[in-house]
Amino acid sequence: MSGFGAKLGASLELTRRLEQAYGELLRSYGELVELLGESGLLELVELYEEYSGCSVEETWVLNKVKKKYYYYYLKCADGRSIYLGKSPGSINVLKQVGKRALELKNAVDEAGRAISELGDHLKQYILDLHLIATIMSTEHYESTLKREQ
Repeated sequence: MSGFGAKLGASLELTRRLEQAYGELLRSYGELVELLGESGLLELVELYEEYSGCSVEETWVLNKVKKKYYYYYLKCADGRSIYLGKSPGSINVLKQVGKRALELKNAVDEAGRAISELGDHLKQYILDLHLIATIMSTEHYESTLKREQ
């Protein structure tokens, strides 16, 4: 138990470093969230959510000389029909990027919850270290008194 007691003897420095490391983790997470916001992550997620229930449909018309021309529409489950023109453009790529942005946003949100839970556990652990250090110092004080008698 003496090795454990020695570790607890340095508990004030240790708890300071634990708190500092957690603070750095919180700052890094905050910076990550800020940078992702600046990169347009939320806008991509909103775009994906707005058009995720839509699909590209091709229609054609005949011109005066009986030549087929194709036009593309974005047909949505809510009844919207958005004209895309003569090319579907990059709507499918945007939807894929938006889906990945949503997955990233969800992962970042989950990491935030995990960091918060980690903070709660860390605070309790630090309190427990102080409690054990108090017990150890009280026992050490009592054992010293017994030896002196």
